[in-house]
Amino acid sequence: MSMPMLSGNIETNEDATLEETMDISDRVIDEIMKVDGVTDCGGMLASSNMMGLNIGNAQEVHDVTLYLLLDEKTHRSNQEIADEIADRCKNIDAKVDIVTSNSVTEYTSALGGE
Repeated sequence: MSMPMLSGNIETNEDATLEETMDISDRVIDEIMKVDGVTDCGGMLASSNMMGLNIGNAQEVHDVTLYLLLDEKTHRSNQEIADEIADRCKNIDAKVDIVTSNSVTEYTSALGGE
């Protein structure tokens, strides 16, 4: 059975400014919201620094973590939804990865979960 949520990541070019990353993220989220079975989607700027603090002068502004809520009544699998997202985002200048329930299950098992 599919989980009612997915997560993912948007990775823009390392030279991308904050404004460019935000614009690309908005475009990706707009495409995700067109997918049948997705009810909500949000993103959060990811940080490689501890607790999101800007240490030093470099600020990482090219990774966004995505959270997607799915319609509990959808008959589509998480993989079908992820595949459609990949297809819709293929012309956007960023790497968009969606983690499906099978991937989550594999991660959980690898960490000793059930």
